[in-house]
Amino acid sequence: MIGFRVAHPYTTTPSITFPTLNHIVDGVYISGAEVLNTPRLLRRAGIKHVLKLYQDEPHVPDELCVLEIPIADAQYISKANLNRGVDFIMRQVAEGNRVLVMCAAGMSRSPAFMLAYLLENSYDAREAYALLTENHPETKVHSKLWASLIDHFALPYSLDEVMDF
Repeated sequence: MIGFRVAHPYTTTPSITFPTLNHIVDGVYISGAEVLNTPRLLRRAGIKHVLKLYQDEPHVPDELCVLEIPIADAQYISKANLNRGVDFIMRQVAEGNRVLVMCAAGMSRSPAFMLAYLLENSYDAREAYALLTENHPETKVHSKLWASLIDHFALPYSLDEVMDF
């Protein structure tokens, strides 16, 4: 995990939280859009490719190669959009590039696409979710996004089961 927290030693104010950029596997990272406020983190990680899963602001810097798939939070993800996102990640990894999967908060949409990438790479859903939450504790995949993954990958789990992972 790249990022840090600072608490001023002489006050009782809450600590300031700086953006985190979490490496999951294969040079694939995950974060919320706040990481764009600290481009140094992206440079330090060697990230030049971004899967952006939200509309509008904040914009990704021009020097980054971006695939935008603006999907609404808490909405079912179409098979076409899941395929486009996973194909982008797979292509970047195959070419030796590091890639960031990013939604606005980094909690639901980007974890859903990260799970799709892991499932496409033969991870079991439970194993993939454990890996993801270990490295990106902010993960809270919405039930409609899980339903998308269950349908697309014909997972042998019910929605209730995956929500209990």
